[in-house]
Amino acid sequence: MNVAVLNIQRFSVHDGPGIRTTVFLRGCNMRCRWCANPESIAPASIGGFGAWRDVEDLVVELKRDLAYFEDSGGGITLSGGEASLQFQALVQLLEALGREGLHTVLQTNGLMSREKLGTLAELVSHFHFDLKGMDAQRHRSNTGADNSLILENAAWLSASGHPVDFRIPLIPGFNDSPEALVALADFLDTIDAKVVEILPYHPLGEGKIDRLGIDFPRLRLSAMPEPVAILKAGTLRGKGRRMSVACREI
Repeated sequence: MNVAVLNIQRFSVHDGPGIRTTVFLRGCNMRCRWCANPESIAPASIGGFGAWRDVEDLVVELKRDLAYFEDSGGGITLSGGEASLQFQALVQLLEALGREGLHTVLQTNGLMSREKLGTLAELVSHFHFDLKGMDAQRHRSNTGADNSLILENAAWLSASGHPVDFRIPLIPGFNDSPEALVALADFLDTIDAKVVEILPYHPLGEGKIDRLGIDFPRLRLSAMPEPVAILKAGTLRGKGRRMSVACREI
């Protein structure tokens, strides 16, 4: 089976434990206005970014970094776009990586059926699960998708005890107000979230729009300074919750 791969990034140190190789898959079921990889949104069959790869051949290529994984406790991170859109190919890829004993992280927006999430939970070592905000109307207008299923899946995954880091992109004017942060904190308390990573906004995706000729809206916002992000992240702290602020691409 083939999988549509946008890019492969080696020596990643921010996409899970240890040194990792991150595979970005094509296609996304959201259209977040702050997307750092707008070239990844179009379906796998559309556009000229990336390439189709045979799953087994891809695994052979990824195993070339095995020594780095073993020395650092790293592995493979699957990102996007939204990797779950290529569900059958993703399952086959995860099964193949599992047979090789490789640690896997799946970065997801959580917008999938519970059945699919359950299947993936049996194959994935660790999840990075994005939470973009609690306000349903703002979520729809800024991402193109409803957040009800996402929140339900976040609660289910947390309750399952499966390793999961919840990642929150802080976007000025969207989800960084005191009210929005308190709502997020309350939800994190409700689902007993253990690990939360804050990703302050950076306009990295906007630089790609003209360069790649992509039809995509612009936010025209400045990057969120790290001190501001750290201050806002304080609202999200909870008992027994490990927090981090990563000033990097979101």
